[in-house]
Amino acid sequence: MSKRQQSIKVQLTEKEVHGQTIQQVFIAKNLIGEITPTDKEFATHLIGGGDFTAKSLDDAVEWLLQEYNLHQ
Repeated sequence: MSKRQQSIKVQLTEKEVHGQTIQQVFIAKNLIGEITPTDKEFATHLIGGGDFTAKSLDDAVEWLLQEYNLHQ
């Protein structure tokens, strides 16, 4: 028997910190990470450990979700 797929709400919000806009990624009201745009890349920080540099916002969000699911 296969398991039924559950939908999970992922939310991106913007926050202003020291004059710089950062993206916060939430899963079901839990903050899992933050994405800070740099010159040509996106610095990504996973809450609970782990940093990554991505070339696009989509790659940064994808990495956060993968790492979050890996450590759950």
